[in-house]
Amino acid sequence: MSAVAPELAAAFERSGAVCIRGLLTPAVAAPLREGIDFDLAHPSPRAEVASRAEDLDFSIEDFCNRQGSSAYRRAIFASCCGAAAGALTGSWQVRLYHEHMPTKEPGTRQCIPWHQDQRYYSVDGDCRRRAFSVRFIGDGVHHAPRAWATSPEFPGLAQRLAAGASIDDPLRPLLWERAP
Repeated sequence: MSAVAPELAAAFERSGAVCIRGLLTPAVAAPLREGIDFDLAHPSPRAEVASRAEDLDFSIEDFCNRQGSSAYRRAIFASCCGAAAGALTGSWQVRLYHEHMPTKEPGTRQCIPWHQDQRYYSVDGDCRRRAFSVRFIGDGVHHAPRAWATSPEFPGLAQRLAAGASIDDPLRPLLWERAP
C-alpha cells in the first residue's frame, strides 16, 4: 500500500491515529456528501439524536447504513481504506467493524458524545459539520459479547458467534487480505 509509508505505520503504532492525506480519491469522497444527506433525510432505527429541544438545529449520529447507500459502500469496499488499515496495523486480514455518520448542524449546543472538537480548534463556521467514519478490525480481534447495549447494537451476532470466536460474519465482511 504505497499511501502508507513506514513512518506513518510507526506513528500509528506510537499514537493510535494518523492522517493519510489523499487516501480517498475525489470520485470516492464526493458522493459521501449525497450519502450523508440521504441518511439525514432517512435516518435508520439505529440513529441517535444528541441535540436538545432548545437547540437551534440538531446533532445526529447514524450507524451501519452501507446496505442502503452506494456512496457508503464505495467508500468502504471500493477504496484502499482496508489495505491502508492492514498496512497501519500489520494485520493479515482487515474486516469492517462498522461505519458511522455523525452530523452536527450550526447552532447545536449539545456536544457529540466522547469529544468536542470545537473546544480545541481555533475556528468557527456556519456549514454543517459532516463526518463519515469507518472502523476496521484486524488480526487478533475476537468476539466479546457484552451484557449491556453496545453502540451500535448488532442484533443476532451474539447468537451466531461464541465469546472468543473469530469475527467471521456477514456483519463483519472481509475488506482486505495480505497476499501470501
